[in-house]
Amino acid sequence: MTDWKSINDAPKDGRPVWARGYNGGSILNGYHYALVYWHEDERLPVNGWWTTAPVMEHMEFLVEYLPTAFTEAAPRILLS
Repeated sequence: MTDWKSINDAPKDGRPVWARGYNGGSILNGYHYALVYWHEDERLPVNGWWTTAPVMEHMEFLVEYLPTAFTEAAPRILLS
C-alpha cells in the first residue's frame, strides 16, 4: 500500500519531496521519479517544481508526492 498524495498538496516552501509524474504527460508511458522542490524566482523562465540532479531542471507532468519523515524534517533548500 502506498501513501502517494496529490502534488497540489505538497509543501511549497523549499523542502524537498519525492515525486512522480507521467512520462510525456500520459499514464500510458509510465512514471518518472525525482527528488524535487518548489521554487519561484522572477529570473527563471518557469516557476514550479525543480530538481538539481544531475543539473537544475524544471520538472513537468508531476502528479503525486510521497510524504516522508525526510520531507517533514528537511531544511529549506536555498538557491543563490
